[in-house]
Amino acid sequence: MRRAILFIATLLPFVALATSLVGNATLTWQNPTTYTDGTPLVVAAINVYRSASANGPWTLVGTIKEPTPGATPIQSYTDPTAPAGATAYYYVTAVDAAGSESAPSVTASKAIPLPVPNAPTNLQISSIAPLLGNYG
Repeated sequence: MRRAILFIATLLPFVALATSLVGNATLTWQNPTTYTDGTPLVVAAINVYRSASANGPWTLVGTIKEPTPGATPIQSYTDPTAPAGATAYYYVTAVDAAGSESAPSVTASKAIPLPVPNAPTNLQISSIAPLLGNYG
């Protein structure tokens, strides 16, 4: 019997999506702890999907294998291929040991900034010329 994985209200922190570096997006979420029927769930992996549109199409950009049951779960992912200068849309799914995948989480989005040049450095004034002329 296959059970559906519950991935709803426990995912609200997923909305906290932030960019850490230009071209990188860091996502965070809270793993589900139960199947939809209320039985306990041990998450085996989290799949991360990205799209250039809120309506898809969606591409799997990462799979995070969870550590041994009882260890601290991994609940963040940095996408190093986030498209700079565009808005990226994400959702995550939970996968159990049997390979059953949950429904998508809520969708989160972030505009990924373009890189900008560094500011010039070491600006100096070498001399100041005296004012010449008759003022007055």
